[in-house]
Amino acid sequence: MAFTLLIHISMWFLSIILTLGLIFIPDWNDLNLNFATQYLHSLCLNFTPKSQYDFMTQAIVCGNQSHIPQNEVLLLRSSGLIHLIVVSASHLLFIDWFMSKLKFPFIFKLVCLFIYCMVTNLQAPALRGLLALLISHLVLQRKLYWLQSEVILISTLCLFSIQKNFIHSFSTLLSASASLACRPQQSHILKNTTTYLILLPILIAFSAPHPISILINVFLAPLIGFALFPLSITSYFIPITDVTDLLWQALFSVLQQISFEPLTSQWNISLFYLWIYFFTFNCLIILKEKYERACNLHLTTPISTFY
Repeated sequence: MAFTLLIHISMWFLSIILTLGLIFIPDWNDLNLNFATQYLHSLCLNFTPKSQYDFMTQAIVCGNQSHIPQNEVLLLRSSGLIHLIVVSASHLLFIDWFMSKLKFPFIFKLVCLFIYCMVTNLQAPALRGLLALLISHLVLQRKLYWLQSEVILISTLCLFSIQKNFIHSFSTLLSASASLACRPQQSHILKNTTTYLILLPILIAFSAPHPISILINVFLAPLIGFALFPLSITSYFIPITDVTDLLWQALFSVLQQISFEPLTSQWNISLFYLWIYFFTFNCLIILKEKYERACNLHLTTPISTFY
């Protein structure tokens, strides 16, 4: 009991230290990684195989969404699939899973994932996912038994500590909130419904997808996550752009038939208040899960690797 209490006290102490790091720790830009990052990102864009939907390959692999036509952006946004073309923790988890199947050591995987984050121009969602993977590995190795929500909180604070400007990024907020909303014990439909409801107060301030996007994510999200993403990476080494173009064309054809107008709001909510919503909700989930653990509801539940 005393050991467990000491672990949780140390976690909250670490949270305070990382929060203070927002003031005292140098920015990410001071580490002089900009040149290498821009070089790797440009290399990815230049070596993208030319095809009808090469702009989607650049988005889902290189993390550059600037070349996607407005019509396709609107379709992805209204259907709630826009998050799948933003390189984030889910993309890193797939690469980590693939390298784990090949029995690569963790340090090698970590270096490869960091290089891939540099390829994507060190975007906040990908970098936060990498931090969460690193922290969860250390938690499992040291048998600290932290909760998934605690790892999300610490990884988010770590992200702010190394780059303060990420706190002004909407994609950072959306990525962290989506990770917090996804509960590994839930069914696929319930997981998408929970994620939609939790993200709705954040998305409604801009443009929230229609509720039908819950079912769209259930049936079409696996096509992007488990087919188009690995095939798009493979297309850099094997000429299979005909296959990827066919799948992208089929996806957008379906979305044109079932897309709905997104939900909009006249509220002008500051990003500051949305971050308050996230941290409050995060702390409430931590308290809830700690209470359940204290009541022996899931003492043996392992830490999740979905961040």
